Amino acid sequence: MTSYNYTTGNSLTGGVTRTYAYDSNKRLTSVTENGVTQSISGYDALGNPSSYKGKTLTWTRGRMLASCGSDSYLYDMDGVRQEKTVNGVTHAYYTDGTKILAEKVGDKVFEYYYDAQGVIGFKYDGN
Repeated sequence: MTSYNYTTGNSLTGGVTRTYAYDSNKRLTSVTENGVTQSISGYDALGNPSSYKGKTLTWTRGRMLASCGSDSYLYDMDGVRQEKTVNGVTHAYYTDGTKILAEKVGDKVFEYYYDAQGVIGFKYDGN
């Protein structure tokens, strides 16, 4: 699979080629991206991968990612992610069902706006 990166002016800046390998049970065993292979060393009883890119993965309530290395994820009772902490930075999500209405990162707030087709815009820190 190849994906492409573009500037905001829609100029092509590069591409990434990924190759996926699977075992006989159709579980992902490795991802090769631009010639660098990352292996998945095992799966839990539900079929969730137990590690990726050298980080241990833990799961909650079945298939919800609880942690990836030192990064963590929290969910509400409906399984919608309400918070994530990645590289020591916490993102809090304010939702209506599965729609993210706002996201708080430190003292900054992103507000998201929707129409019938999906996200149409956002406001960052009041602008």
